[in-house]
Amino acid sequence: MRDAMTDHSPTCTPARLVYSGEMHYFRIPRALWPLHLERARQAHLNTVSTYIPWRWHEPEEGRWDFDGSTHPQRDVLGFIELVQQHGLCLSARVGPVCNGEMVAEGLPDFLSARYPEAMLQLAGGQAIHHTGVPSYLHPVFLEKVARWYEQLLPRLRPHQHAEGGCITMVQLCNEIAMVNWVGQEADVSPHVTARYQTFLAARYGSLAALNEAHGSSFDAFEAVPQPPVDFDGCLVRTMDRALFFRDYLSQYYATLHKLATEHGLRGPFSANIPHFYDYDVRGRGVFAPLTTSLFRDFGRRVPGLLFGGAYQPRRLDWDNFHDIFITSAMVRMIADPAAPTICAELQTGILSDRPRLYPSDVELNILSSLASGLDGLNAYMFSAGENPDGLGQLGTQHGWQAPVALDGTLAAHFAPIERHGAWLEQLGPLLADSRPAVAVQLGFYAPYWMTEFMRGPAAARLERQRTAGFFDGMARLLCLLGYPFRCVDLEREALDPTLPLFLFTTEMMDPATQQRVVQHVAAGGRLFLGPALPATDLGGAPCRILAQRFGLTAAPRQRLRLYHGADQYFTADNATVLAGSEEDEPYLWDERGQPVARLIPHGTGQVLFCGYPLSDRFACQVPLFQTMARAVGARQPVTCSNPDLIAWLRRGEQGSFLFLLNYHELPATADVTITDAGPLPGPVTVAPRSGQVLLIRRDPGAAPGPVLDCRRVDPTPGQIPIERG
Repeated sequence: MRDAMTDHSPTCTPARLVYSGEMHYFRIPRALWPLHLERARQAHLNTVSTYIPWRWHEPEEGRWDFDGSTHPQRDVLGFIELVQQHGLCLSARVGPVCNGEMVAEGLPDFLSARYPEAMLQLAGGQAIHHTGVPSYLHPVFLEKVARWYEQLLPRLRPHQHAEGGCITMVQLCNEIAMVNWVGQEADVSPHVTARYQTFLAARYGSLAALNEAHGSSFDAFEAVPQPPVDFDGCLVRTMDRALFFRDYLSQYYATLHKLATEHGLRGPFSANIPHFYDYDVRGRGVFAPLTTSLFRDFGRRVPGLLFGGAYQPRRLDWDNFHDIFITSAMVRMIADPAAPTICAELQTGILSDRPRLYPSDVELNILSSLASGLDGLNAYMFSAGENPDGLGQLGTQHGWQAPVALDGTLAAHFAPIERHGAWLEQLGPLLADSRPAVAVQLGFYAPYWMTEFMRGPAAARLERQRTAGFFDGMARLLCLLGYPFRCVDLEREALDPTLPLFLFTTEMMDPATQQRVVQHVAAGGRLFLGPALPATDLGGAPCRILAQRFGLTAAPRQRLRLYHGADQYFTADNATVLAGSEEDEPYLWDERGQPVARLIPHGTGQVLFCGYPLSDRFACQVPLFQTMARAVGARQPVTCSNPDLIAWLRRGEQGSFLFLLNYHELPATADVTITDAGPLPGPVTVAPRSGQVLLIRRDPGAAPGPVLDCRRVDPTPGQIPIERG
């Protein structure tokens, strides 16, 4: 172990790449704080992170304790001083909401007891997923939050790095709207509905325009209610509430940011996005596009904001590894290009004791997250704890399968955290200067995902379509085949005509977005489109701009054979069959010879429409997708002779990092070639459920040609120097 007590720095040094661990001082006896901070140093962390729970420091209204006068574990200022003495930086998560398996989500009990009007209100009196959920912009709630910040933030101000302290990041609130999403519960408080009505008035300008769009007959904006969560058939109304909710949440964050800066906090400020949804013993990120879109407007109100995700897949393997890469691309889509993106809660522990967490899960999560382009990781949890009476939502225990037990004992999955911390301590700045080698654009159309307040058959159908066609279909196949992608918000971002655009579509899309896609192709862009051909706008009116401009006529068919060779076919329940001109040979056709996937030249651009959602559930569809991807000009930055090995490249001016990831239970050996540099010297073998990282540089002493200097960057424990590969 590194002797942390003799290796102290007078203050922390902010790292270009944050390598952090979650450590809750309020759950650890004060006498053990130094031991846990020493463990952080042993793991080569440069930062620790903690909530600062409101309910813990104001147990009764007007009674505050920040120095441990009522309980030694309330001495948050003493903890901060210890963090600095250990040469570590601190990410302070100041609430007001903390979640963290705390009673009332970390809010004080007096809020709901004395000020019920400040809490979220439901329509029809349905039960809510959690207790203690505030109505974010209610004046009373904001008044109490302002008082909490008045007490806490001036105490934190002297501990900011800019003033010689160790606080290098401040998270305002936690997983905003998580409870709304998980419980599908909208806040129908009168003040929220009034804001919604004001939003509609600004959006439509007149009641006539609103009534036409909503199919309603209101005589005043003040009479318009929030739409029901159970879908009533008017998608425009549902989308309007979804747009309002995103604007409302960004107003809330901007309000917190204003309060924080008024108290002298300089940031940088961060926001943590809830991403993974637990399905029994497996976690999935299939809702990550939805939850990321909830934070879509934050950056407009708070420029330079740092976004962090929550990556909790439980077991990470071949079947869900793509969740990490898709989620990271979604977060980068809404982030300031100049700001780093982080994982605020990287799974190094699990809330419950089942499923069991293994070192390979932590290993693969660390490497996958870094490969996907993140600039920081926070191991959650790093340290186990125990809840003081009245704090824990689930009782006393808070072990979280953490790599560091309450008494400091190390679990087996501490080893990968320490091992990767060793090379990140040396090469983190170089890695932070690199970015994923983007090969294609992946279109994101928000209306397909703004369904957090939409229940019923229509919502379930849309969810099935986007999960099968986008998340576990198109996007996963791009990951499998080594096409790193940049997610592009179709409604807000300019498309790059030099990169192929892959676009998942249903039967609906608004005219402005359809026109934007047409313009991309007209500018020489290449488009992969499917599995449906949009035929209506969001209101159900006919809108066939894409079909008309590209000369496509399509019809859905059920229960058909789809051929991809003279005698090779698979069966499909549904597919979109093209009619009309067949000038080019189709890639996929039905038993009648009608094309289901066909390349269509359009001016200087081209469109490949595929009317079936391909996936790797059946392996024969993978090379078919590969053929089509190449037909629209997609090129892999790295080629790998073994399809079971995932190769992901981060390019940088001083050096590039090649991540080779094996999610299988068997070793994988492959010949690997970097497209613009050449082959690696000899085959590479990656052990089961593990990864390798290679630092790629041109060898200055080599003869002209694509000869590479490759060095392993993940030393064995205790070996800091990079070893020659």
